[in-house]
Amino acid sequence: MMATIKKRETALDRVAKNGATLSNCSDELKADREVVLLAVKNKGTALCWANELFKFDKEICLIAVANAGYAYSYISPKFQALREFVELAVANRGNMLEVVPDSYKNDRKIVLSAIANC
Repeated sequence: MMATIKKRETALDRVAKNGATLSNCSDELKADREVVLLAVKNKGTALCWANELFKFDKEICLIAVANAGYAYSYISPKFQALREFVELAVANRGNMLEVVPDSYKNDRKIVLSAIANC
């Protein structure tokens, strides 16, 4: 197990290279917007280790889902209901069609995107 990262500069450097390193950061750093932003730019699913507030931050959630469709699972239900997030998720990872709201599962554009990205 890796030691907890407590220094901001160390965290910024490490998450920029490997977003999953956010899991080893202190709670304070997991609540630092710049650290989280760099982490999700590198690895969208790093959102799962971020402070809960960031699951309601539209910019961070868009970047996370665009980077890794599976990050859709970690964003707020409010964002999960929005077409722009559904489109990003299935365009990045087609099997995310299984978890999007039912109202999108019969949408031709979304279904075709999911098929193309399986």
